[in-house]
Amino acid sequence: RDVAPVAAGPVSTRAAWPSGALVAQTLRQQGIRSLDLLVLASPTDGSSGGVSGLLDNGIVVGKVWDNAVINTGTTRQATLATLNKYQVPIETAHQGEKFLLGARGVRLAVLWPPEHGGRAQSDALVCRLDYGETGIVLAGPADGVEEEYLVANAGAALSCDVLQIAAGGADDATSPELLRRSAPSVAVISGTASSPPGAGTLHRLQAAGAGIWRTDTQGAITV
Repeated sequence: RDVAPVAAGPVSTRAAWPSGALVAQTLRQQGIRSLDLLVLASPTDGSSGGVSGLLDNGIVVGKVWDNAVINTGTTRQATLATLNKYQVPIETAHQGEKFLLGARGVRLAVLWPPEHGGRAQSDALVCRLDYGETGIVLAGPADGVEEEYLVANAGAALSCDVLQIAAGGADDATSPELLRRSAPSVAVISGTASSPPGAGTLHRLQAAGAGIWRTDTQGAITV
């Protein structure tokens, strides 16, 4: 497979949070046993905790993009230790960083944050995947405050076919301006039954004419 974008679920330890192993199982069912690039979009448990389960269950990772946010929590320490154990190279990525996947010209690029300035040390990575004429913006880890900077700085790069909705569909994100700039045909919301998307976000997506796919009601989603 040339492309395998994956969002790992919230995990802090393999025993207590099994989603890394579940992601590995899902990938193997699709015939995928290696990833060219794994993006740790933020230092939170939800963005990095599943890595140990992923690697310990046989998924090979070629390289990791990490954000620049300093966080020394136990989950992040365990994640970095596992990456070191498997000798996976780690690079800090910022706006403008690009990675080409496979032989078909598939490109993953970082839209935010910039390399320098206060936001560089506080914001999660927001990425864009281009595959042929299809564009996917992965804004999942961003919050409402970061989204304002993203909208002001990313420009035309926000226009996409598929938008991963920020902050699990929380009502303080996914503004009308973001939806106007991105104009997605499909919106994907990664969440759980105990933390469903907000009614305001769902209403704005419906008003924008986007099809809504939700992991809390539909399970794993493949694009």
